[in-house]
Amino acid sequence: MAANIVSQLARALADEKNIKIIKTTNVQDGINIKEISKKTGIPTSQLYYPIKKLVDLELIEIVRSEHIKNLQEYYYSSFKLNDHNGASSIIDDDKINGLNMSADWAAEHTEELVKMFLYGTQLFIDSATKEINEYKKDSSYFDKIKTGGVFSTLKLSQEAQKKLFADIYKLLNEAEEKDQGTDKEEINFMVQKW
Repeated sequence: MAANIVSQLARALADEKNIKIIKTTNVQDGINIKEISKKTGIPTSQLYYPIKKLVDLELIEIVRSEHIKNLQEYYYSSFKLNDHNGASSIIDDDKINGLNMSADWAAEHTEELVKMFLYGTQLFIDSATKEINEYKKDSSYFDKIKTGGVFSTLKLSQEAQKKLFADIYKLLNEAEEKDQGTDKEEINFMVQKW
């Protein structure tokens, strides 16, 4: 993938207006520009260019269209970008060990991989920023903070790296199964190594 595409994706996913559009269009059947405007508070006249750019970068897609009088109305969706099928849509169990993606899949889907990680990182930054701002207003908000991260630098063999990822994957899968609480809420994890 060309470096130019990566920088275009990074710029698009760093734009607050684009993130609002992507979050709002996270429905399988898509929504039209009027609905996007209503939900985001962005005037329709300011949506045409960013939506075209997001479609061109395949961050959102046109999922259907309807004829209304003499006009064509398009419905946009970011459903695929939001990985509703979980990691299973990108993991090839026959070629990997643990949570690693197959090299073949990554080579064939480099752009999707970049989109997924850039978008996930942007969602993390967005969430962390909101929670930090809430905490600045009211320090008792600390108990409500969901966003967090673990940052570490390790020296591990290839075998130990594979085992670590397998252990993390197992821990994530078992956490939901073992949770006896009733006040469950959706949380997101993105584990990366480089």
